[in-house]
Amino acid sequence: MPDNVITHILDRLSVQDAVKTTILSRNWRFKWTTLSQHVFDDNFLKYLSKDK
Repeated sequence: MPDNVITHILDRLSVQDAVKTTILSRNWRFKWTTLSQHVFDDNFLKYLSKDK
């Protein structure tokens, strides 16, 4: 799949879901880090602070 298509898909996902796509293939592994718009809202911060 071309990079611009992957980026287009990832741009429409939340950060959490975009990070989860790293398991799809090696080509997707670090794609989420190049996204143009990262939104770190309160929900994301709560997700990070959960005890796991």
